[in-house]
Amino acid sequence: MTLIRQAGLYADRLSVNIELPSEKSLKQLGVVVSRAHAYIRCDGLPTRHWQGASLTHRPPSPQIPQCQGRLNAVPTRESNLIFVTDGTFEGLLTAIFDAYTAERPPEAVESSSSDQLGFFERRITIPNDPTKSERVWKGLKKHLGSKRRRQLFDAYLSGGPGVETMIYRFVRDAIPGRNALRSEADLASHIQIERLCQKVRREAHRVKGFIRFQKTGAGRLYLALMAPRYDVLPLIRRHFESRFADQTWIIYDTSRSYGLCYDRHRTRELRLDITALKAPDNDGDDDEKLCQELWRLYYAAVNISSRNNPKLHLRQLPRRYWRYLPEKQS
Repeated sequence: MTLIRQAGLYADRLSVNIELPSEKSLKQLGVVVSRAHAYIRCDGLPTRHWQGASLTHRPPSPQIPQCQGRLNAVPTRESNLIFVTDGTFEGLLTAIFDAYTAERPPEAVESSSSDQLGFFERRITIPNDPTKSERVWKGLKKHLGSKRRRQLFDAYLSGGPGVETMIYRFVRDAIPGRNALRSEADLASHIQIERLCQKVRREAHRVKGFIRFQKTGAGRLYLALMAPRYDVLPLIRRHFESRFADQTWIIYDTSRSYGLCYDRHRTRELRLDITALKAPDNDGDDDEKLCQELWRLYYAAVNISSRNNPKLHLRQLPRRYWRYLPEKQS
C-alpha cells in the first residue's frame, strides 16, 4: 500500500498485496495517525497489523472496488498488435493477406528494421509467402484498378517511416473485410499515399535525365553511379532497357548498395559491397576523357552568364546530383 502524507486517500483503490506498516512506521513518515484513521480502509485484512490502533471499517462503496490483494484485479490494457514483415513489398502483401484472415486485425504493419518494441505492443512476424502476395496483387487490380495499384508500389519505394502502415490502411479502407475497422487515419492515408507517389515519380523523372554513363577499362561496359533520394531503380529500368538496348551497362545505387545490370538480353539485380565499388578509372581511355571534356565544353557554351539564376538552377538540378555529373566537376 502506498502511503501519502495527505489525508483523504482511499486505500481500497490499490490492488497490490504487500505487508502493511505499523502505526509506529506511519508516525516515522510524518503521518498524523489520528486524522488518517477515518480514511484508511483495507477490507479483508486483519487489524493486527496495526499495533494499538482501532480502525473503523466502512461499508464498501459500489463506485470504488474493494482491495482484493491480487495484481490481476487491475484492468489490463489491450496490447497493440503489429505485423512485422521481411522488408520487401511481397512481404507487405503477405501481411495484408493475413490481416484480412486473422481474427483480430493489426493496428500497424512494419518491417523487421523498425524501432524497438513498444511498452504496449505485441509483434507477430509474418513470413513471406509468394502465393499470398500474388493473390493480393491481383485482388488490388480488381478492386482498385491498375493506376491506384501502381500508386501503392510507388509510395512503397519512398521508404519513408510508417509507409507500410499507410499502405495497409489504404487497402483496408478501400477494400473492407469482415474485421475491417475504419478510422480517420485510414482516410488520411489516401492523401499521404498520393503525395509519396508524386515525390517518387518526380525523382524517377529527374534520374532519367541526370544519369551519366562512363565507359570502363574492361570491354564495352558502361557504369553509372547515383544516389537518389528514393528507390527509383524499378521505375527507370524499362526506360534504359529500350534506350540502350545494344549496350552493356550497370546502374548502381550507392545509397542502397544495389544496382541493375543489363547484358543486352535481360536485366538482373546486382549487389556489391559499397566500400569496394569505385568510379571507373579512365586515365588510360582517351576516348572517355575526350567525351567528358567535350561535354563540359558544351555545358559551358550553352550557359548564359547574364541570365544566371542560382535559385532556379538548384531547384531544377539539386545539389545531391552534382557528385556524379561530369559537367559539375572542376
